Amino acid sequence: MSPLDLLEEKAFALAGKLRDRRLKRDAYNIVEDLKRLNTAEKNRLMEKQMEEDKKRKEEKKKQQEEEKKKKEEEEKKKKEEERKKKLPTKAITDIPGYKVAPMFGLKRMEGLRDPFWVLSPHERKPIPEYLKQILSDYNLAVGRSFGNEALIRTRLDAIFLTTLAAKKRLEFNQPSHRSSTSSQGSYKSVHIQFEKTFKLEWVYDKAECLLQGRTDYSFWHKDANLAETNTIIVEAKAVGKMDWHQALAYMSMIHHARRRAGRPDVTVYGIATDSFDWTFIKIDQNSVFSSVKLDWAEGQHMECYSLLHKLIDRAAVLSPVSTLSDRLAGVCFTNPME
Repeated sequence: MSPLDLLEEKAFALAGKLRDRRLKRDAYNIVEDLKRLNTAEKNRLMEKQMEEDKKRKEEKKKQQEEEKKKKEEEEKKKKEEERKKKLPTKAITDIPGYKVAPMFGLKRMEGLRDPFWVLSPHERKPIPEYLKQILSDYNLAVGRSFGNEALIRTRLDAIFLTTLAAKKRLEFNQPSHRSSTSSQGSYKSVHIQFEKTFKLEWVYDKAECLLQGRTDYSFWHKDANLAETNTIIVEAKAVGKMDWHQALAYMSMIHHARRRAGRPDVTVYGIATDSFDWTFIKIDQNSVFSSVKLDWAEGQHMECYSLLHKLIDRAAVLSPVSTLSDRLAGVCFTNPME
């Protein structure tokens, strides 16, 4: 029995004991009011209970649907992984250079040079003295044996690491500083990674396959294992073995994966270099690519260094990309050290 039931019972008993007719009538009116109040309260509690029961049922149903969906997704993922395991693997290095652009649906920019490669006065960066000294010491120590790819990478390590470090140092020392091309980006979130292996399901020569390759360097932000975070791909080559098509192929994989995931900006940048000859490449929003070739040793070292700065600026601009999905469709990154 609820408190209102007890109160109603006591009020009714008390009303029956009253001898004054008017008081008795008023007391019975109070009893009727208590009855109505009691009934309303019971109805309210009943409705509340019904709402809670309904909510619990809906939550249980939602939970069951989510569990079912999760199970279906896991089964689908498992089947997809099994299917991919059966696909033949095609190494990027085995694809002839002339096939790269057509297979990825790329078009070369025709006519005038892409204005992106034209450096404005504020974009021209002098090479710092400490980097000049490092490269001079490198040449002195290595001498004539610099031609192989392993030694080339030590030279590129110096160029890339000191350039990115200079960008970060400037921003860390001046919190309010931002590049004129990076009103929203930050160099603090841009990093460099070495030798990243990745795969992409694609159609090559009219047959499904799993493209596979390993980039020498990649500039990324936020999380190295998320494909959308990779904005600059670099291929290092031994002296005399320059071929920028391999870099273009890796760039295309990232470009198409970003597009599949609905990224607002699918532009990708790349570099193919032996540390002396530099080919800078860009794939734009419309899958049109352009490139520019420069020679570090023939007086164009400042242009090479400045364009590297410009590409890192672009990577910083892309750093706050909002994630429409955590992982880009079809791209699998692995670390060779794992």
